[in-house]
Amino acid sequence: MRTALSVRSLVFIILAGVGCLMFSGQANSHPDPLENIKIYSYILSISEDNAYVYLNRGICYRLVSDFTKALDDFNQAEKLGIKGRPLWMNRAMAYLSLRKFDQAHREMSQIIQDNPRDSTSRFYRGEISFRKGNFKEAIEDYTAGLEVQRSPYLLFVRADAYRTIGDSTHALKDYSEAIALANHMVPFRIARARVYGSLKRYTEARQDLDEAIRLQPERYQVYIEKAVLSASQGLEASRTADLASALKYVEDEIFFRPNDPAVLADRARVFELKGDLGHAVEDLNRAVDSAGPNDPRLLRLRAEFFHRHERIKEATADLTQASVAENRPVPTATPLPGPTLTLEELSLQPTPNLLPELAR
Repeated sequence: MRTALSVRSLVFIILAGVGCLMFSGQANSHPDPLENIKIYSYILSISEDNAYVYLNRGICYRLVSDFTKALDDFNQAEKLGIKGRPLWMNRAMAYLSLRKFDQAHREMSQIIQDNPRDSTSRFYRGEISFRKGNFKEAIEDYTAGLEVQRSPYLLFVRADAYRTIGDSTHALKDYSEAIALANHMVPFRIARARVYGSLKRYTEARQDLDEAIRLQPERYQVYIEKAVLSASQGLEASRTADLASALKYVEDEIFFRPNDPAVLADRARVFELKGDLGHAVEDLNRAVDSAGPNDPRLLRLRAEFFHRHERIKEATADLTQASVAENRPVPTATPLPGPTLTLEELSLQPTPNLLPELAR
């Protein structure tokens, strides 16, 4: 299984955010979603059965992380006759933010039933299945998406699914095709090198990592992978040199991002590989503190460290706290601040940038 802060997980988080914005632009007449919510709420006070206003306000609620209110508005829009991809995609994204994977999967399935060749929805449903541990279902959706669009990223995530279920042959095939389509993508080479290393194909693994360094010499993660590979081969001098390079570049990154939890966790990994467990714990503690109590990923990462070093009591405490954090309500940007415009002023504003059907 992957670590909590794998490159693949981070890329998915970024893509999910982009996906949300793709389906929210039409809701934003004012640059501030909170201001839009006030405008839409005023419109609903005089036109309470306008389905498209509910849809737009729901999108704005989602943008300010008030997912429960967003879902209420999406459901009301559906009751008033709205259906189709904009509703289902936005509602799926709200469910994903609340970690309600079954409901998000259902929304994506509606899109796919309506249009089986929707590769974006295939990707998202595949990712949902992956997070639920249904790797074969994820592979089916990635494959369907690839039949529509031969995307290097879809190949990459399908390869990751194959690797997770132990199918190294198909994983290598997909990683290789992804690299052929996007030769500049360093994460693809790191991922393929890991598979080669697991198969003891050390020469090919090292070739991938050396090429990754050529493409991006300051990428400290590559040196960490090289150190792990050198340890597997019993090359202590190379391992020491790789860790020295990893530490140099990760500390360069920390200079610019001193409180970034992910970078601190990476430096902790370097210290652990060097055998400096004291500094590793210090960095993990800083990472957890910087991430805050609502982020369980760093708690689980620190728990894994404690388990590796037989500090079971501390590992159990972190896992318990992580479970509490995962079940804590998602923080929101609401309740809204006081109105910046009076109702009279709102009524004089230009018609917000709603869906075209609103003006009919």
